[in-house]
Amino acid sequence: MLFRKLPLAIFAFLLSANLSAQTWINWDFTVPSGQEMAVMQGFDKFMKSETGQGLAMAALTSNMLGPGDWTHSFTVWHDDIDKLAPFMDMNVVMANKDFQEVFMMFNTLGIEPANSATGTHMMSTALKGGNSFQSIWFLKAKDPMASATAFGKMSGAMQGFFDKHNVQVSFGQIASGNRDGESHYVIASFKDYKTFMQVSNEASQQEAFQTWFMETAEDENTRTLSRQAMALWNVPE
Repeated sequence: MLFRKLPLAIFAFLLSANLSAQTWINWDFTVPSGQEMAVMQGFDKFMKSETGQGLAMAALTSNMLGPGDWTHSFTVWHDDIDKLAPFMDMNVVMANKDFQEVFMMFNTLGIEPANSATGTHMMSTALKGGNSFQSIWFLKAKDPMASATAFGKMSGAMQGFFDKHNVQVSFGQIASGNRDGESHYVIASFKDYKTFMQVSNEASQQEAFQTWFMETAEDENTRTLSRQAMALWNVPE
C-alpha cells in the first residue's frame, strides 16, 4: 500500500540527526488533472521493481503552497552516492526496462517536467518521524559559513522546542539545478498544516530564533513552498 510507510518518517529526502552528508536529487513536474493516481501507481511499480528496491530512499510529494510552476515532485536521497548515481547515468537509464517504464508513463500521461536539482544536507536537528507536511525556504546565502554557524546555534538552542512539537529542521546546500542564484535552503517537517502554522508562530517568539533571524538578515529568501507526502519507498522500518 502506497501510504503504509508515511508515519515512519518525513517524505522527500529524510534528514539525519545533527550532522548529515546525505545527498538528494529532486524532480518537479506537472501532472494533468485526473492522472494523480496513475502517477502514484507508476512510481510505486518502479520503486517496488527489482531495480527500484536497490536504489535510494524515495518520495512522491504534492505541491500544496508556493510557486505554481508544477504540481508534484519525486525525490531520492541517501548517504551512499551509489544508490543515487543510476538516476544520473543515462547509459543505465536507457538500458533498464524499469526506468524505461517510468519514461513511458510520463509520455503516455502527458506529464511536463519543470525543474530538477541536487544537493546535500549539511546539518539538522534530531530526526523526527510521523511527519508528512514539509516546508522549504530557499536562500541566497551572503556568507554560507556564517549562515551554517548561525543555524547550528539556533537549532541547538531550540532542540527542546522542536522535540516538544515533533518538528525537524535542516540546513543544506544546493549543488546544481538551483534557480535565480539560490545556494542554500532550510527545510522543516511537521505533522500537518495546522502544526506548521502553530509552530511557525511560536518559533518566531523564541529568543534563539530571533537571534538567528538577525544573524542571517543578509540572506535572501527567494521563495518558500510547502509539500504533502503522497508515498514513500525504501525507508527503513
